[in-house]
Amino acid sequence: MRQALIETISRSEKRKDVLLLLQDGPLSMSTILQTLDVSRNALLPQMKILEEGHLVEKDKHNDGYMLTKFGKLIVSDLTPLLGTLEVLEDKMEYWINHYTDCIPPQLFSRLRELKECKLIEPELSESMELSKEAIDFAFKSKKVCALASLYHSDYFEIYNHYAQNNIEFHFIMTQDVLDKFIAEDKQMFDKLLKTPHLNFYIYPEDPGLSTISFVEDCLLLKLLREDKLYDPRYLLSYNKEAIAWGEKLFQYYLKQSELLQRT
Repeated sequence: MRQALIETISRSEKRKDVLLLLQDGPLSMSTILQTLDVSRNALLPQMKILEEGHLVEKDKHNDGYMLTKFGKLIVSDLTPLLGTLEVLEDKMEYWINHYTDCIPPQLFSRLRELKECKLIEPELSESMELSKEAIDFAFKSKKVCALASLYHSDYFEIYNHYAQNNIEFHFIMTQDVLDKFIAEDKQMFDKLLKTPHLNFYIYPEDPGLSTISFVEDCLLLKLLREDKLYDPRYLLSYNKEAIAWGEKLFQYYLKQSELLQRT
């Protein structure tokens, strides 16, 4: 009896792997066996099931297989689903216990792009410190973009480094953060504000987001807890697709922000 399509895909890792492997085009049987590191006797029954489900068919040009048009249709939906599961699977506790409404729906639906994120859990003694790893990347970059809803005393030193080393910098902050900058050292902040390649913006509301920062080779994302309280843990990724996702989130907030005029 023919299996339901959902069972055909979900009840065998080998069948799922074959479908994903064939998404880029037909492959010889020897290539499939070598790539999946499986014997012909072990794989042939799985290929028969995929054929019966009209998901793959024999390639007439060689001893191999190719996706049918129905197989291509299913794999086109399967790939993003597996990507989302991969992102969520080992960090589900972080995602479900943090405030994610700060991520617009069009980007939340693409969490699969946050590939290869490391969950960084600082020691208690370092829980209020900025990420040294992210700062190192920023100091080596030509351009840095960041949003923060919390003020940190190290900001002046870091941004002064950007000013002195001609690093293009775009920083979105809340009114509370701006007030703390002014209260801490208005003269220094005014100096930074006048620096041509440093750009400061005010976001008019509470973004519901602790920090997002990205450079060419690194993305840092720090969410607030579900109750909107601070959590020192954050996600760090060096994957290009994840960095591009982070840039889109930054641009979402930038469009709603007002540039502080240089005086």
